[in-house]
Amino acid sequence: MRWEADLGQDAPVTAPVSVGDAVVLGTSEHLAVAVQDGKRLWAVDNPDKAQAAPEQGPEGQLLVTGQSGTVYRLSNEGAILWQGLQADTPARWTPDGGILARHQNHLTRTDANGQITFTFEPKPHPLKETKLGPCAAGPDGVTYVTTGLMLSDPKWELKALDASGQELWSRPIPQPSDLEVQNGCAVVGGPRGVKAFQKDGSLSWSSTTHCQELLPAPQGGFYVASVNEVERLSDQGQELWKFQAAGDRRMTTGMSGFQMAVAPDGTLALADVSWNWKEFGGAATLTEGGQLVELGREGSVLGLAFTADGNLIVSSEKGLRAVNPGTQARQSPLIREEDQWIVVGSVRVRRKDVRE
Repeated sequence: MRWEADLGQDAPVTAPVSVGDAVVLGTSEHLAVAVQDGKRLWAVDNPDKAQAAPEQGPEGQLLVTGQSGTVYRLSNEGAILWQGLQADTPARWTPDGGILARHQNHLTRTDANGQITFTFEPKPHPLKETKLGPCAAGPDGVTYVTTGLMLSDPKWELKALDASGQELWSRPIPQPSDLEVQNGCAVVGGPRGVKAFQKDGSLSWSSTTHCQELLPAPQGGFYVASVNEVERLSDQGQELWKFQAAGDRRMTTGMSGFQMAVAPDGTLALADVSWNWKEFGGAATLTEGGQLVELGREGSVLGLAFTADGNLIVSSEKGLRAVNPGTQARQSPLIREEDQWIVVGSVRVRRKDVRE
């Protein structure tokens, strides 16, 4: 362990987000708190509390969505620069420094000054409900939204909207779980696979990989997470490697989805928990080649983040602490003694053959 933050009665309630060598997270007493080397740098006093991890934006600014639904824009020193809108799920930055916020069945996009540019609502159906799904902002003012008509077999579509919120094109898709924009492509993943669409709506690539969450990789492509595995896809949708959780273990999901973080070198950190929810696990890392490195137990993990100086920050029921994955891995195993098998990449091997 490199350091452990003394937050007193101020307990972590969200995953951390890296801001240089520091991290910022929501706590039980503050909307946001910044910590570096175990010491508090600043805290935002506000009766509202964060519903999910902050998101870093332009010039070190942070976007925090409160449990009340209010969206806050913070400076890199913790000052509230702007607040407004309403969001049921964590609001997201747009490439130009604006904000995307979903509230009920509406999507609102603002410019960098917080002025609303448009509000989108799926076209109603006379008999069936129409739902708004995952959304993301692309370059050149394009916004991507998913909408579903709730028939007995729901019909989902991916729509591209122009800067004024008018539809550019629409494509049928399977039920979506997540949506990200990378290299000009809108990439949508769900239980029936992952599809990437070019800006003009043409299909770039597709994969049958089961997806509950997409995490962009620094080297291009994605980490695709589901209940018991992570698959690394290239920027053309090719499988590079796959990790499958061993035995009764699966990766943790929480308010912010799967608890994952990625370092600049492509190392992926993730948290796991047993199927029966009685024995909470800890953290582990996967190298860019899919090799497993086991870290210590952390209790109920809220989230993970890598700082610029290479520390892995773990926010959990035990508090906030920094570990060096290279040394921590040799101290305490993640997998229980009775677990005889783990999977490294796509190869199932005996635990004693990996490390003892």
